[in-house]
Amino acid sequence: MKKYILTSLVIFATLPLFAFNFVEGNFAVNTELKQEINNKLSVSLEEEIAKIKKAKAEEPQPEIVSLIWEKMNFAMSNINRNVKMRKNILIRNFVEEQKIQKQRYENMMDWDVPNKLYEHIALNYDIAKVEHPMAACVYKDETIVEVRFSYCGKHVIVYYDYKYVNIPGESPIREIIN
Repeated sequence: MKKYILTSLVIFATLPLFAFNFVEGNFAVNTELKQEINNKLSVSLEEEIAKIKKAKAEEPQPEIVSLIWEKMNFAMSNINRNVKMRKNILIRNFVEEQKIQKQRYENMMDWDVPNKLYEHIALNYDIAKVEHPMAACVYKDETIVEVRFSYCGKHVIVYYDYKYVNIPGESPIREIIN
């Protein structure tokens, strides 16, 4: 699919170069034809991207990923509600912190953190042996998305901590095994 998108982009970039006006006998670029080609290609490219996104959205997700998305959406709804609170002297700092949390959770949703967590779990653990998965989101004082599950008699917590995102050499995905 990536090759198809890349090919489309290359065609999109090079096709307008061949929009010459051969009727007049010179090689001046026919601007109307060039604009029409650009419009058709951009509409076609946007339609293909929309089809890819729709196919990905309709694709069944693993239980862990759907749990994480559910909890992240619930956290975002709470954060949005908290951001709309009327600021007064008692909760001004809380509302400002919730605005920061809102931006962080939007970033994590854009970065597709649930799938990253699932990939980490799938690489390090046998998914068939993962039992009782639970997801939780922390959005007060820190920004963490965590997944808890039982694995071979041990309790495992895999979490994504936002404070380690921009630190070189540190992975934001961490785990605790009890």
